[in-house]
Amino acid sequence: MKLTVPFSRALKATLAAGLAAGLALGIFHSLLTEPVLDQAITIEEQQAHHQEFAEPLVSREVQKAMLVVGSALYGLLWGGMVAVGLSSLGRYLPGREPGARAALLAGLLWWAVVFLPFLKYPANPPGGVSLETMDQRQNSFLLFILLSLLAMLVAWGLYGWLGRRQGLRASRGQRLALALGLYGVLALLLLSLMPPSTTTLLVPDALLWRYRALSLAGTAVFWAILGGASALLLQRFAPAS
Repeated sequence: MKLTVPFSRALKATLAAGLAAGLALGIFHSLLTEPVLDQAITIEEQQAHHQEFAEPLVSREVQKAMLVVGSALYGLLWGGMVAVGLSSLGRYLPGREPGARAALLAGLLWWAVVFLPFLKYPANPPGGVSLETMDQRQNSFLLFILLSLLAMLVAWGLYGWLGRRQGLRASRGQRLALALGLYGVLALLLLSLMPPSTTTLLVPDALLWRYRALSLAGTAVFWAILGGASALLLQRFAPAS
């Protein structure tokens, strides 16, 4: 029998974890990513007379000042969503402890929402996102995230369906292998069939890949803290077995 925790306590734990993860994300980008962005923006300004670029809605000074605050709010949002996911889907996740399931859910979300979309549409700094291609890239990126989540849910559903079939005697390992195989096929189809990015990049390759590496590393820090802190806090709220 899996241990459960009331939604209100799960929400409190995941919101605290999300806040910690968001603050860490904001500090990470403030210290490491913002200097790279400043270099890319300088290049963008130098290229402004050659191509039309999107004007920022707020100044760089305001962006830097609000980075940690915005990241904290971002963390609270995802903390609430993890709590909802645990309350609705947690019983289908492997593991008896709520904390372990929270950590696994955070890892799955990072893969589906961040890493897999990043393989198709990696993050780009300013200096190459023109008005003509920005909307197309954003729409494709959002659609990719939705389809990535759907692919994971389909594979997850297959795993559960195989376990409920009375006539099938597949072991847990066999069911997991079939589910992972289906997910792998769906992920490859998604990566190959979604339209490629049409952005023309004007920044140097070294700067581009440094920015992308920092962007991906920031998400890894965020989701690792969110999952790990949620697991630790939920250990406190879980009832005794």
